[in-house]
Amino acid sequence: MQRILKEALLFQNNEKPTFSKIGKLIKAIRKYESEFETYILYSKRREKSEIINIKEFWHFISEVTGKETSSFLEISKILEIPQNRAESIQNSGNSKTHFTQVFHQTIFYKKRGEKPTLYKKDEVAELNNISEFVAVENGESFLNIEKVDGLKNFQHFIYLGGTGNILTREFLQNRKVLFFLDFDISSMNIFEDFKAKDKKLFTPPNLEFLLQNYGNAKLYLKQRTFLRQNYSINSKMVINFILKYSLVLEQEILHGET
Repeated sequence: MQRILKEALLFQNNEKPTFSKIGKLIKAIRKYESEFETYILYSKRREKSEIINIKEFWHFISEVTGKETSSFLEISKILEIPQNRAESIQNSGNSKTHFTQVFHQTIFYKKRGEKPTLYKKDEVAELNNISEFVAVENGESFLNIEKVDGLKNFQHFIYLGGTGNILTREFLQNRKVLFFLDFDISSMNIFEDFKAKDKKLFTPPNLEFLLQNYGNAKLYLKQRTFLRQNYSINSKMVINFILKYSLVLEQEILHGET
């Protein structure tokens, strides 16, 4: 397991390691791809490798670790490897351009009608006068948040990218947060674990219909091992629908990006 995780870490900060450096990881991913009929990693000899499906990548890593894992920081903690390289890149200002890469000491914020802004730790004070946020799990949904009908009365949005990085989690602890997540088991667990002054879960009124018509059975099967015995009232309703139909739903369906 450690070898696979160490090779997975070579992708942090949007790096693209060569085929020769991630042989063990490639072998394990190919087996996973075959079993679940998915495609995660582009990798050829003498070429740089690239993660094609980041969500499936984290599902794979979770299978390897035996627990929900959704960030390179979590992998580092498992291996007890410090994130010096990430810190170095962050301090140098080289944040890359891909919207899904949010470093562990930044907050990715968007105000309705405006472009997203990446705030470093020493800039977060500019957001302190805002008391209520919508926390958005996936990148596509974050960038297309204006298209979601049920959120038109909200003005301030923060990108999570899964469990949220350290600074984002700390920042939201003392605020009112509406969570706009995937309607699946992993996301309900994220909601349960997240700490906020006041937290609620966004659920569309036609969730049951959406699950029945657009639900994903394969993803449900992969997530069943993450199911917990107890859930709060907010997420219990979603979990009940998931178990009733053996389906999960990605949040992108609410803005037409699936």
